[in-house]
Amino acid sequence: QWMRENVPGEKKPQNGTPLPPQIFNNEQFVGDFDSFFDAKEDNEIYVFLGLAAPASKKENEEPSDLQNDSVPPEENLETEVTPVPSNEEVPAEENHVINKYFLFFIQYIYIYMYIPYPSVIII
Repeated sequence: QWMRENVPGEKKPQNGTPLPPQIFNNEQFVGDFDSFFDAKEDNEIYVFLGLAAPASKKENEEPSDLQNDSVPPEENLETEVTPVPSNEEVPAEENHVINKYFLFFIQYIYIYMYIPYPSVIII
């Protein structure tokens, strides 16, 4: 009942058709299985779940073949870039939480494929 009231209009069932798995972050609707799958394929899972993405190691590393005063051609743009200290790392517990939710969701989808009934995932 709660899920049917909090799902956006375009995702609501018509004529009593059961809802596919819906994903919520607290009480905010995040998406359904299709949008989750698209986010996973596009490597935008953090944005999909509404979490801050960790800084990748590629962004923190500087190219070793450049001298200190030379600037690569791609970076000649007049944009202001805030450097990220290389000693900052994403806490292991945050990655653990993401993995826990991802595994829970995959297991839930697996079960849902064999037991079709209205369901909800609250993160």
